Amino acid sequence: EQAISRLFEKIMPDRYAAQYNKVQNTNRDFVINDTVFSTITVNRNWRTAAHYDAGDLKEGFGVMSVLESGRYVGGYLIFPKFRVAVDMRHGDLLLADVHELHGNTEIIGIPDKFERISIVSYYRAKMVHCGSAEEELQRARTRRVGTPLFV
Repeated sequence: EQAISRLFEKIMPDRYAAQYNKVQNTNRDFVINDTVFSTITVNRNWRTAAHYDAGDLKEGFGVMSVLESGRYVGGYLIFPKFRVAVDMRHGDLLLADVHELHGNTEIIGIPDKFERISIVSYYRAKMVHCGSAEEELQRARTRRVGTPLFV
């Protein structure tokens, strides 16, 4: 993850800087060490429906990579607005505006003979409001239904 964060900084310094500034104001319990990410989503052989990402930092950027073994076809990451389909393969890194509509095509291969792991790294915008892990656990234990999460 640290290598991915460094590549993000090199490739898109402005977007990285926006995320870095948020991370500097976020409790370290909720930041992946030595990165500008709070969250990693891992998908195994998963076709995503067309969607817009929500909850991640709008000034940031989606940082995605793929690990794979075996043979398969498909899994193209599509951005319809731009008429682009990306065939991400083992070790590839893609930076994209995930606030645009996107999704994956079907992944076809012999069951149990392939694996496609997509890794999506990002910063959740509201993490800046979190206290320490201990404080958040206590807040969760005492929170009443309907009470706002953030004031």
